Amino acid sequence: MALGSSSAESNSTGNTDGKPKGKKRTLGEIIDFCAKAVVMIVGLPIRAAAAIVNQFVANGGAGRALVGGILFIGGSVISADSTWQLIFTGPPVLPWFEPTWNWLNVPFALFNPFFYLAFIISVGVQVIGDFQKINYSINNNDNHFKGE
Repeated sequence: MALGSSSAESNSTGNTDGKPKGKKRTLGEIIDFCAKAVVMIVGLPIRAAAAIVNQFVANGGAGRALVGGILFIGGSVISADSTWQLIFTGPPVLPWFEPTWNWLNVPFALFNPFFYLAFIISVGVQVIGDFQKINYSINNNDNHFKGE
């Protein structure tokens, strides 16, 4: 029998791991399979949590954009409430420190086009303020906004 004949026979049957098809697994192989399965099952939630956290901490991750967008919109709504009360003399929409707040103020503001105008004004004020901070930082060689 030649040295290469046994591998040729195993390859001709389609079995690439070098084991005969009818051979039963050993105790070590069964334990190894069970250990891999347990590690995979236990590690799955940890891997999922790590993937989610990675989206929030990685540069350019979708999580950072999502959180930034939520915070920007939330801040704009709070600012729009102030603009709404000051310019358009509307009732307060958000209940912080407002003795005259009522739940009916929310739909009143949401269905009033002037509240959306107040929202646009507040977003414009925030964007202009941020633009001024970035220009001030660049002109004074402050590297905070350059990422250095």
